[in-house]
Amino acid sequence: MDPFGDDVEASVSGSACVGEAGGPLGLVSPGPILCPLPALYAAHWASWNGAHGSEDTTAPTPMTTFEFGGTHVVRPKGKHQATIVWLHGSDVGEITEYAPDDLEGLDASAAHIASLLSAEPPDVKLGIGGFNMGAVTALYSAMCQAVGRFANGNPYPINLSAIVGLSGWLPCSSTLRSWMEEASPEAQQRAAHLPVLLCHGLADDVVAYELGEKSVGALTSLGFQNLTFRSYEGLGHYTLPEETEEVCKWLTTTLELEGTADT
Repeated sequence: MDPFGDDVEASVSGSACVGEAGGPLGLVSPGPILCPLPALYAAHWASWNGAHGSEDTTAPTPMTTFEFGGTHVVRPKGKHQATIVWLHGSDVGEITEYAPDDLEGLDASAAHIASLLSAEPPDVKLGIGGFNMGAVTALYSAMCQAVGRFANGNPYPINLSAIVGLSGWLPCSSTLRSWMEEASPEAQQRAAHLPVLLCHGLADDVVAYELGEKSVGALTSLGFQNLTFRSYEGLGHYTLPEETEEVCKWLTTTLELEGTADT
């Protein structure tokens, strides 16, 4: 079961029309769910060869294979309070914590999302969330915000208020650990204050639950103290209404959003 295929894109796109009239807002479930989040970008990419560390030196680099697909915007209902970029990906190949670091590809994805969010009004709270490789990008972006830069040295340009990762993992943990050790004291403070929600199914056969658990431990050791972890019995590599509703409730509380979807 793949909840992030054409059906979801249609539901998100369709929910934009309903949302303008005050209806429910689509998040990541196959159908719209009630949530007062005022705006959502749902972007996705087709593939990212560097994700599983291919040893084929003739293969295209991650920069040439990394592609974003369509972007669907759910319009704000009432006051524009927050904008969340939601990501999902596919074709990641074999997933292992020992895969080589692909900082070039991670920088490309994180910079693309930061560019989207940098156009938002200054009083709007910003967040990044994702499923699978989308969660990887979200967590990498969290680290970039904490240290204040990308791997290539360019400054991280935005201020994030929330990070969500579903069925994903923290990439390049050893590299990121050295980043934090070399960073200023302000980096630890930024990490400690950034809210992060991670969710993982115990029956995930694509991204093992144990990898999600290790990511929680790694993030905690890196100074991310405002971290919430939710596990779901029997959940594989997909989402359930219980999980998506948990995400909505967490974002609503964390971002201190006013109003509800049915008011």
